[in-house]
Amino acid sequence: MVVDDDAFVRSVVQGVLQAAGVSSLRLCASGAEALTAVADFHPGLILLDVVMPDMDGPATLASLAARLPSLPPVIFLTARDDKDIKADVTTVAGVIAKPFKPTELVDAIVRVLQQRGVQPRPAFQPAAKARRLAAVAEAFTRNLPPTASRIEAVWTRLQNDGWRRDTAEAILADAHSLAGSAGLFERHGLSAAAHTAERLLLNALKLERPPEPAEMQKMAEAVTMLIAACREPAAAC
Repeated sequence: MVVDDDAFVRSVVQGVLQAAGVSSLRLCASGAEALTAVADFHPGLILLDVVMPDMDGPATLASLAARLPSLPPVIFLTARDDKDIKADVTTVAGVIAKPFKPTELVDAIVRVLQQRGVQPRPAFQPAAKARRLAAVAEAFTRNLPPTASRIEAVWTRLQNDGWRRDTAEAILADAHSLAGSAGLFERHGLSAAAHTAERLLLNALKLERPPEPAEMQKMAEAVTMLIAACREPAAAC
């Protein structure tokens, strides 16, 4: 079972695992979806994102542990530092850092499982894996210009209409998605810009007041850089 709110991350992991011989796979876009899925799907391994809206990875893990009679190995996929993850570490097999290289994901999973005494037997099909990942990378690149236009339109509305949480959260959703997925396709400049915009927006949303002009200026600079990074050719990122 793969639980991640980013569609491109789910698609990359799906392609890698299917090419490695995994035939039974369930993709979940949220913790709530994962809890529903385990009613009729019994995973032997769970790959779980940490930062997700509504129900984060540790909360999802705790709910799964309470619901499943026997919890399978769980591996966190996350850009967070290990020490920042608030979870019962005895129930976590390991952590794979984002951004990971898709071509190295299966090896990383195998290493984590072997450390827990589990010996998986993936049937590698390199050619199929390469084709699948190339298709996902192409879709990701094709989606960047409309994403840039959407962020630009929403940010313009935020500046014209004044600070609104729901408008800022819409930009945050795109920034969070790009921060999690851009690095998978080696768009490191885009990933860095998305992380900066995400951090500033999160900090602003934690305030119990509208951001000060200086705070808005910093966000404007970060969002402008994010939009520009979305529109840069792949080689420049």
